[in-house]
Amino acid sequence: NENLTVNILGKEGEISREEARQQIKAFFGKNKINKLIVKFEGEKTRSNFLIATLITDQGSYRVNVFFKKTDSISIIHLLRIEKVNESSF
Repeated sequence: NENLTVNILGKEGEISREEARQQIKAFFGKNKINKLIVKFEGEKTRSNFLIATLITDQGSYRVNVFFKKTDSISIIHLLRIEKVNESSF
């Protein structure tokens, strides 16, 4: 999407696509991906979402991605990455 809501480790805001790319690139520059485990996917008429656990060298994170369907494609509307509290397992 041209603008989307991004929340990475508590820093939230509605930002441009380019700013989102920069923030995501910075996050993954510090967190080497080991595994992504999709926990749940849902779909409605004009939207869908994904909830996953991202396992990195720096720890585990919960990832939520919400999409809007426009014409024939889905675009990211909201991306959230938050640290998993491992003591709650």
